[in-house]
Amino acid sequence: ATVLLSDARNATGRRPDEAAKAAADLGVPVATISYGTTRSGGTTGEEALADLAETSGGTAYTAASSAELEDVYADVRTQLGLPAQTGWGRAAWQFGVVRA
Repeated sequence: ATVLLSDARNATGRRPDEAAKAAADLGVPVATISYGTTRSGGTTGEEALADLAETSGGTAYTAASSAELEDVYADVRTQLGLPAQTGWGRAAWQFGVVRA
């Protein structure tokens, strides 16, 4: 599994649909996390991240604050079979390597 944390703007690199197909072809589910707030008058690209997650067999999340992001990390850790640690001081962002 892969976890992708993004502001949902694709500035460079592979297009999200190409990345989704590559991940699906390799059997790697991608959990996408769109972090931040929606910009007025523009798109955050959350739809592209949701499509990437769905195509690869992963889950799409959104988080507008650090508290919401912490909750998302706990859920992702649980889905990966890891303890659902919370709190930045306990390094909730560190997932480590999980072998299937």
